[in-house]
Amino acid sequence: MMRRLCSTAGLATLLTAAVLSATPAALADDGSPVEQLVEQAVETSALPVDEGALAQVFSTMSEEQALQLIDTQLVAETTVTTEVTPVDSTARATFRAKGTPTINAAAAAGCWTSKHNRQNKAAAGNVLYTYFTTGGWCSNGSSVTSVRLVERGGETSTPGWRYAGVKTGGQGVYGGQGRVYTQFQFYLGIGGWDVQSPTPCSRVRGNANGSVTGDGVCSVS
Repeated sequence: MMRRLCSTAGLATLLTAAVLSATPAALADDGSPVEQLVEQAVETSALPVDEGALAQVFSTMSEEQALQLIDTQLVAETTVTTEVTPVDSTARATFRAKGTPTINAAAAAGCWTSKHNRQNKAAAGNVLYTYFTTGGWCSNGSSVTSVRLVERGGETSTPGWRYAGVKTGGQGVYGGQGRVYTQFQFYLGIGGWDVQSPTPCSRVRGNANGSVTGDGVCSVS
Protein backbone atom coordinates (compact mmCIF):
# COMPACT_ATOMS: atom_id res chain seq x y z
CA MET A 1 0.00 0.00 0.00
CA MET A 2 1.33 3.41 -0.95
CA ARG A 3 1.99 5.70 2.04
CA ARG A 4 0.87 9.32 1.65
CA LEU A 5 1.21 12.26 3.98
CA CYS A 6 -1.95 14.34 4.09
CA SER A 7 -2.46 17.94 5.06
CA THR A 8 -4.09 18.82 8.37
CA ALA A 9 -7.00 20.52 6.59
CA GLY A 10 -10.33 18.77 6.72
CA LEU A 11 -10.03 16.96 10.07
CA ALA A 12 -13.54 18.02 11.06
CA THR A 13 -14.84 16.72 7.73
CA LEU A 14 -13.02 13.45 8.31
CA LEU A 15 -14.62 13.02 11.74
CA THR A 16 -18.07 13.86 10.39
CA ALA A 17 -17.68 11.26 7.68
CA ALA A 18 -16.76 8.62 10.26
CA VAL A 19 -19.77 9.44 12.42
CA LEU A 20 -22.36 9.73 9.64
CA SER A 21 -21.30 6.82 7.45
CA ALA A 22 -24.15 4.32 7.58
CA THR A 23 -22.51 1.60 5.49
CA PRO A 24 -18.90 0.42 5.28
CA ALA A 25 -16.84 1.81 2.44
CA ALA A 26 -15.17 -0.35 -0.18
CA LEU A 27 -12.39 -1.19 2.25
CA ALA A 28 -14.80 -3.21 4.35
CA ASP A 29 -15.67 -5.57 1.45
CA ASP A 30 -12.39 -7.36 2.06
CA GLY A 31 -10.84 -7.47 5.51
CA SER A 32 -7.25 -7.35 4.26
CA PRO A 33 -7.19 -3.64 3.27
CA VAL A 34 -8.51 -2.70 6.71
CA GLU A 35 -5.93 -4.92 8.36
CA GLN A 36 -3.18 -3.29 6.29
CA LEU A 37 -4.35 0.14 7.36
CA VAL A 38 -4.35 -0.92 11.01
CA GLU A 39 -0.81 -2.25 10.58
CA GLN A 40 0.26 1.04 9.05
CA ALA A 41 -1.34 2.93 11.95
CA VAL A 42 0.55 0.78 14.47
CA GLU A 43 3.79 1.36 12.58
CA THR A 44 3.26 5.12 12.32
CA SER A 45 2.15 5.78 15.90
CA ALA A 46 4.75 6.16 18.63
CA LEU A 47 2.12 5.18 21.21
CA PRO A 48 -0.25 2.20 21.50
CA VAL A 49 -3.52 2.26 19.58
CA ASP A 50 -6.71 0.24 20.04
CA GLU A 51 -6.42 -1.96 16.96
CA GLY A 52 -9.96 -3.30 17.20
CA ALA A 53 -11.46 0.17 17.47
CA LEU A 54 -9.33 1.40 14.57
CA ALA A 55 -10.51 -1.49 12.40
CA GLN A 56 -14.12 -0.51 13.13
CA VAL A 57 -13.40 3.12 12.24
CA PHE A 58 -11.46 2.27 9.07
CA SER A 59 -14.28 0.00 7.86
CA THR A 60 -16.49 3.10 7.51
CA MET A 61 -13.89 5.15 5.63
CA SER A 62 -12.36 5.40 2.21
CA GLU A 63 -8.66 4.63 1.99
CA GLU A 64 -7.91 8.35 1.56
CA GLN A 65 -9.79 9.19 4.77
CA ALA A 66 -8.04 6.39 6.67
CA LEU A 67 -4.61 7.56 5.52
CA GLN A 68 -5.44 11.11 6.54
CA LEU A 69 -6.40 9.90 10.00
CA ILE A 70 -3.13 7.97 10.35
CA ASP A 71 -0.99 10.89 9.20
CA THR A 72 -2.74 13.75 11.00
CA GLN A 73 -4.34 12.36 14.16
CA LEU A 74 -2.20 9.56 15.63
CA VAL A 75 0.74 10.42 17.89
CA ALA A 76 4.05 10.02 16.04
CA GLU A 77 6.56 12.13 17.98
CA THR A 78 7.12 14.26 21.07
CA THR A 79 9.01 17.56 21.24
CA VAL A 80 10.15 19.12 24.51
CA THR A 81 11.44 22.40 25.94
CA THR A 82 12.62 23.17 29.47
CA GLU A 83 12.98 26.66 30.95
CA VAL A 84 14.55 27.66 34.28
CA THR A 85 13.92 30.90 36.21
CA PRO A 86 15.69 32.16 39.36
CA VAL A 87 13.07 33.28 41.90
CA ASP A 88 15.01 34.78 44.82
CA SER A 89 17.77 37.40 45.09
CA THR A 90 20.54 34.85 45.68
CA ALA A 91 19.65 32.80 42.62
CA ARG A 92 19.14 35.93 40.50
CA ALA A 93 22.58 37.24 41.49
CA THR A 94 24.18 33.98 40.41
CA PHE A 95 22.20 34.07 37.17
CA ARG A 96 23.41 37.63 36.40
CA ALA A 97 27.01 36.70 37.14
CA LYS A 98 27.19 33.30 35.43
CA GLY A 99 24.14 32.98 33.20
CA THR A 100 21.85 29.97 33.02
CA PRO A 101 23.31 27.23 35.25
CA THR A 102 24.50 24.02 33.60
CA ILE A 103 24.74 20.49 34.96
CA ASN A 104 28.46 20.89 35.70
CA ALA A 105 28.16 24.36 37.26
CA ALA A 106 29.41 24.95 40.78
CA ALA A 107 26.94 24.61 43.65
CA ALA A 108 24.84 27.70 44.29
CA ALA A 109 22.32 28.63 46.97
CA GLY A 110 18.91 29.93 46.00
CA CYS A 111 15.51 28.98 44.66
CA TRP A 112 14.40 28.33 41.08
CA THR A 113 11.37 27.26 39.07
CA SER A 114 11.36 25.30 35.84
CA LYS A 115 8.63 24.67 33.28
CA HIS A 116 8.91 21.46 31.28
CA ASN A 117 6.74 21.65 28.13
CA ARG A 118 5.90 18.67 25.95
CA GLN A 119 4.05 18.54 22.60
CA ASN A 120 2.82 15.40 20.90
CA LYS A 121 2.64 15.65 17.12
CA ALA A 122 1.28 13.61 14.22
CA ALA A 123 3.38 12.30 11.35
CA ALA A 124 2.25 15.27 9.25
CA GLY A 125 3.84 17.60 11.82
CA ASN A 126 0.70 19.11 13.34
CA VAL A 127 0.52 19.44 17.13
CA LEU A 128 -2.16 17.18 18.61
CA TYR A 129 -1.96 18.25 22.26
CA THR A 130 0.38 19.88 24.76
CA TYR A 131 1.03 19.53 28.50
CA PHE A 132 3.47 20.88 31.06
CA THR A 133 4.66 20.75 34.66
CA THR A 134 6.30 23.65 36.50
CA GLY A 135 8.27 22.71 39.58
CA GLY A 136 10.13 24.79 42.15
CA TRP A 137 13.07 23.89 44.38
CA CYS A 138 15.59 25.49 46.74
CA SER A 139 19.21 24.72 47.57
CA ASN A 140 21.43 25.67 50.52
CA GLY A 141 24.46 25.69 48.23
CA SER A 142 25.27 22.01 48.48
CA SER A 143 21.98 20.10 48.41
CA VAL A 144 18.32 20.54 47.52
CA THR A 145 16.35 21.42 50.65
CA SER A 146 12.77 21.69 49.35
CA VAL A 147 10.63 21.06 46.27
CA ARG A 148 7.10 21.99 45.25
CA LEU A 149 4.58 21.86 42.43
CA VAL A 150 4.04 25.34 40.98
CA GLU A 151 1.66 24.73 38.08
CA ARG A 152 0.58 22.08 35.59
CA GLY A 153 -1.83 21.81 32.69
CA GLY A 154 -2.74 20.33 29.33
CA GLU A 155 -4.81 21.28 26.28
CA THR A 156 -5.86 20.27 22.79
CA SER A 157 -7.70 22.00 19.98
CA THR A 158 -7.39 19.11 17.50
CA PRO A 159 -10.74 17.72 16.27
CA GLY A 160 -11.35 14.31 17.81
CA TRP A 161 -8.85 14.77 20.62
CA ARG A 162 -10.00 15.66 24.13
CA TYR A 163 -8.15 16.49 27.34
CA ALA A 164 -9.44 14.57 30.40
CA GLY A 165 -7.24 16.27 33.00
CA VAL A 166 -4.63 15.17 35.52
CA LYS A 167 -4.43 11.50 36.54
CA THR A 168 -1.77 11.73 39.23
CA GLY A 169 1.44 13.48 40.22
CA GLY A 170 4.00 13.92 42.94
CA GLN A 171 7.07 15.75 44.19
CA GLY A 172 10.03 15.02 46.41
CA VAL A 173 13.80 15.15 46.85
CA TYR A 174 15.39 12.08 45.30
CA GLY A 175 18.94 11.39 44.12
CA GLY A 176 20.02 14.87 45.18
CA GLN A 177 17.40 16.50 42.95
CA GLY A 178 14.09 18.23 43.52
CA ARG A 179 11.66 16.31 41.33
CA VAL A 180 8.07 17.14 40.34
CA TYR A 181 5.94 15.16 37.89
CA THR A 182 2.40 15.13 36.53
CA GLN A 183 0.57 12.43 34.58
CA PHE A 184 -2.19 13.54 32.19
CA GLN A 185 -4.98 11.81 30.26
CA PHE A 186 -5.92 12.42 26.62
CA TYR A 187 -8.28 10.58 24.27
CA LEU A 188 -8.74 10.39 20.50
CA GLY A 189 -12.37 9.56 19.75
CA ILE A 190 -13.70 8.94 16.22
CA GLY A 191 -17.14 7.68 15.29
CA GLY A 192 -17.93 6.72 18.87
CA TRP A 193 -14.68 4.77 19.36
CA ASP A 194 -11.67 5.80 21.46
CA VAL A 195 -8.76 4.68 19.28
CA GLN A 196 -5.91 6.17 21.31
CA SER A 197 -5.77 7.06 25.02
CA PRO A 198 -2.29 8.26 26.02
CA THR A 199 -1.38 9.02 29.64
CA PRO A 200 1.82 11.07 29.20
CA CYS A 201 3.95 12.58 31.97
CA SER A 202 6.01 15.72 32.32
CA ARG A 203 8.75 15.73 34.98
CA VAL A 204 11.12 18.44 36.25
CA ARG A 205 14.44 17.48 37.90
CA GLY A 206 16.11 20.44 39.59
CA ASN A 207 19.72 20.28 40.80
CA ALA A 208 21.42 21.93 43.78
CA ASN A 209 23.29 24.35 41.50
CA GLY A 210 20.12 25.60 39.79
CA SER A 211 20.47 23.55 36.64
CA VAL A 212 17.55 21.42 35.48
CA THR A 213 16.56 18.59 33.20
CA GLY A 214 13.10 17.43 32.12
CA ASP A 215 11.72 14.11 30.95
CA GLY A 216 8.53 12.08 30.57
CA VAL A 217 8.93 9.73 33.56
CA CYS A 218 5.86 9.17 35.75
CA SER A 219 7.68 8.93 39.09
CA VAL A 220 9.71 10.86 41.66
CA SER A 221 12.27 8.02 41.84
